[in-house]
Amino acid sequence: MNFATAMPSITLAPHIKQYWALESCVDPAGTYSQRIVPSGFTELMFYSGTLPSVSDAKRAFASPLTISGQQNSYYDLHISGNMSVFSIVFKPHALMMFFDVPASEFADRTVCLTEIARDDAARLSDKLQGSTDFDDKVAAAEAFLINRLHQNKKHFASERISHSMQHIAARCGIINVESLAETACLSRRQFDRTFTETIGIRPKAYLRAIRFQYAIYQKSCNPGESLTSIAYASGYYDQAHMTNEFRQLSGLSPKQYFKDCEIHSDFFG
Repeated sequence: MNFATAMPSITLAPHIKQYWALESCVDPAGTYSQRIVPSGFTELMFYSGTLPSVSDAKRAFASPLTISGQQNSYYDLHISGNMSVFSIVFKPHALMMFFDVPASEFADRTVCLTEIARDDAARLSDKLQGSTDFDDKVAAAEAFLINRLHQNKKHFASERISHSMQHIAARCGIINVESLAETACLSRRQFDRTFTETIGIRPKAYLRAIRFQYAIYQKSCNPGESLTSIAYASGYYDQAHMTNEFRQLSGLSPKQYFKDCEIHSDFFG
């Protein structure tokens, strides 16, 4: 199993977090299941080999080239046979900078890229399919993204909400929606609508996901810390509040999650 990552070019750095690839995920004769939890990011993913199956029908793969939107809950990914994946990870506010579609259209869904960018998607798919070199795949992704960035409309809402995302990250999700709306110079209702269209899910749901990610990050940094301490440090009222949030977002209690899952935060890692 080979894992690789790369950072975006200067042109794309304001909008793209990173690229990553995983080659030969499992033994061709074996199977593997992974619980996918809210990360705070949207990803464009290209699968080669056997497409994975999923526990949620709305996440089913109809194509090897798909956009995976923001999550309100968890689902399971089932991998069998020889499969590899290449991913473009968008910064939370950035999807509408490349695709003239509200990010809310992708929430809790996996969408075939050809549905929204048919010709560009076909060209990107051909280039990714024809390359076995990670750097070549990154170059193909960069060319695709820069082309989409130049031809797509400018969304000033994305720029406005990107400032809100900076506040959310700096506060580790421990901030209320009213404060975010005030900082964005919008009413609560305007902010809720603009945020949901730009990010994909409502601000309150997104803050839950980031606090969840921060709790995972806290545990990874302080493996011996008690669950009560982790709960308070992550902005929960108490341990019971954290347990309830973990069950909704991962299907597991914090104790189960930290025991059975990799303790790594996609957002803060």
